[in-house]
Amino acid sequence: MIGISKPIMSRYIWQDPKWPQWKWSEPALKDLLQAVQRKRDYLAGLAAGRDAEHGNRVIAELSTQETVATSAIEGVKLDPDLVRSSIMRRLGLGVSKERAERIGAAAKGVIDVLADSTQNLKPLTLERLFSWHTAIKGDLDITEWVRWSAACVDAAYDDARLCIERVGQVARFWTRHRDVPFNARQRRVLEVALSPSDAEESWLTGRRIVKLTNAAAVTASRDLAQLEEWGVIRKDPKAGGRSTRYSVVLEEPKAPQLLRN
Repeated sequence: MIGISKPIMSRYIWQDPKWPQWKWSEPALKDLLQAVQRKRDYLAGLAAGRDAEHGNRVIAELSTQETVATSAIEGVKLDPDLVRSSIMRRLGLGVSKERAERIGAAAKGVIDVLADSTQNLKPLTLERLFSWHTAIKGDLDITEWVRWSAACVDAAYDDARLCIERVGQVARFWTRHRDVPFNARQRRVLEVALSPSDAEESWLTGRRIVKLTNAAAVTASRDLAQLEEWGVIRKDPKAGGRSTRYSVVLEEPKAPQLLRN
């Protein structure tokens, strides 16, 4: 019985005889790409209004999220606060060396890779390029790949917008309360509560203040009461007793409106 030979698939897409004659369906991608472009233009305008320090803080927050998410894929759970401290020190944002170096060597490696891949503007080498090609293994129709890639960029723009808006909110919060006489404990817990992007990690409780500052429970309660009196935090109406918790008030006061006669 004579066997029928089958075509051998190329290991790399660049080994395809028709490489690199790309093809794609423009109608299938038009709406998505236009939406991505609109978000890009919006973010560009949003970012243009930030000074250098706020820009670095946005980079630090986005890099923190990326580092933690990338490590999670490998089954490694990192402390976002420590990752953030390490990245902020790398960007010269005034974090103590002792705190920044508490992160492990493996996490530092991830941070270095992400920093190089996002900030290294040197020419792309064939070795790096071919490693990307291995993820593309079908024909030369890249419609689905462009669709997937554009969707990733679209989602990234959403995350970046939320991050930039959050950094702006936090900056305006500190500006509004620059004359409030926070003590060291209160300032520390406010900084921690304002750092995470996860809303569940932003709640303030007496136990959390005790853990962060080593203060006595009665001192923590007094700090919270004072912050609430100043209008800096508000109590969660759905929680009480031992579950009492507070959120930082980020909303800006509404400007007074003139009434017509």
